[in-house]
Amino acid sequence: MKSQHPPLSPLKVFFKKHPKLTFFPILLIGILVLILSIALKPELAITAGNGSVRIVDIMPLKLVEVSPQATGFGQIKPKHQWSAIAEVSGEIIYKSPQLSKGNFISQGTQLLRIDPLKYELALAQAQADLQSRQLQLAKLKQEQINLAKNLEIEQSRLHLNKQENTRLTKLYKQGLYSQSRLDDQRRQLLTSQKTVQEISQQLSLFENEKSVAIAQINVSKASVAETKRSLEKTIILAPRRIKLAQVNVEQNQVVNINQTMIVGHALEVMEVEAQVSINDMHMLVTSLKNCPDCSTVSPELLSQIAASISLDTGKITQSWIAKVTRISETIDLNQATVGVILEIKQDVAHLKIGKPPLLNGMFIKATLIGQKTPHYAIPEKAIHTKRIYIMDEHDKLKIVPISVLYRTKLHTVISGEILQGERLVLNDLLPAVEGMRLAKLAKKVKTPPINQGAQQ
Repeated sequence: MKSQHPPLSPLKVFFKKHPKLTFFPILLIGILVLILSIALKPELAITAGNGSVRIVDIMPLKLVEVSPQATGFGQIKPKHQWSAIAEVSGEIIYKSPQLSKGNFISQGTQLLRIDPLKYELALAQAQADLQSRQLQLAKLKQEQINLAKNLEIEQSRLHLNKQENTRLTKLYKQGLYSQSRLDDQRRQLLTSQKTVQEISQQLSLFENEKSVAIAQINVSKASVAETKRSLEKTIILAPRRIKLAQVNVEQNQVVNINQTMIVGHALEVMEVEAQVSINDMHMLVTSLKNCPDCSTVSPELLSQIAASISLDTGKITQSWIAKVTRISETIDLNQATVGVILEIKQDVAHLKIGKPPLLNGMFIKATLIGQKTPHYAIPEKAIHTKRIYIMDEHDKLKIVPISVLYRTKLHTVISGEILQGERLVLNDLLPAVEGMRLAKLAKKVKTPPINQGAQQ
């Protein structure tokens, strides 16, 4: 007997004939369920946790006098360097046995001597020229004296001839003297006048000749002085106490003018250009008195910054007091640093064993300390990504944004919308929700040990 099935509905018959169309209703149902689940999802309420209290460690915020501090690094170099540059040429005929790199040389020590023969000959020639021109001037002066006396004689003769001419002219007018003899006497008068005129002209030229002779003598004197200086430059002396850095000549070597023979360093005053962060330098400068916002920094202001340098080689640690003298003219844009030039004085004459002096090329650390100013200084652990936690007057959490001004070895100096006396939370709260209830951590009181002997 055959089993009878209930007749299929028209919708089932349709989907049975077209099975691929069943995908679309299923897709529509899924989308509808997703939209309803998102729309009807309840919001997560963030509460301040009124039901629980977080125990925290706190400290009061106080304004304290702190000094900004910055560090930088640089290489030592001498403030004064001496270079022996040859000002004369010739053969090195003497070289001091102390002339070796690294030696200390006392002031006035003879280091080198260049063959002076050429300059001694030049000096002798210059002195001979000077004497010759001095004799020429003396001869001119004597000739001038002699010519002046001749002029006096000729002027007297001219005066007599004039008187004679007057007398003979009167006799001629009286018919007592002949015309020919009067003409002879007049010729003598004219000759005398010509002689006086010639001598006067010669005397007037003597002053010019003397001026030329004096100028030549001055040139000869300058030549003698220059030759003497050249002769003195054949001997090289140490101008001050120096430490030899370079020795570029040997005995019997010929040196030329402008050749660098020796380089020495004066170690009494050393310098270092320490590279300091621009922000740190601005922080130091603004802490100075009378300079809250300086656009230019004078040496008087820089002298208010306390400075020191230190050398740490692992086995040797040494420090020196330094002085800030000036700021470099350039800024390193790649490192965002500025060069601060420090000056250090040291007593090279009294060196101590185990404490080396500052030498050229030493790499040191520089520490700069500004003047004390009132700021809020807190422990580093109380800072949470540029924010701090405050326990307000209702014992609830308040999150305050702050700015870190600088850091010291013990504290971090901050600024922000904070007040003196507010309670700073030292703990790290996870999660930290604004308004959550807080409670102060009770400090444990240490009880003194019991004296067992007294109990017995």
